[in-house]
Amino acid sequence: MEIILWGLPAGETDPIHQVILATNCRNQADIAKVKKVASADGWHSFRIQVIDGSKPDFVGAINL
Repeated sequence: MEIILWGLPAGETDPIHQVILATNCRNQADIAKVKKVASADGWHSFRIQVIDGSKPDFVGAINL
């Protein structure tokens, strides 16, 4: 499982400007640390994305 933390730089409000801030967070404490440091630098509107590679992306995959 991979946890990705996204954020917007200071002065931006459009989601198209989201940037990945961290990909190495393992738990909520790690996320909180990154958000605290990023907030001090003006980053805002954080979003967390979780990618779980252990589950299939879709059911009924085509067998070649």
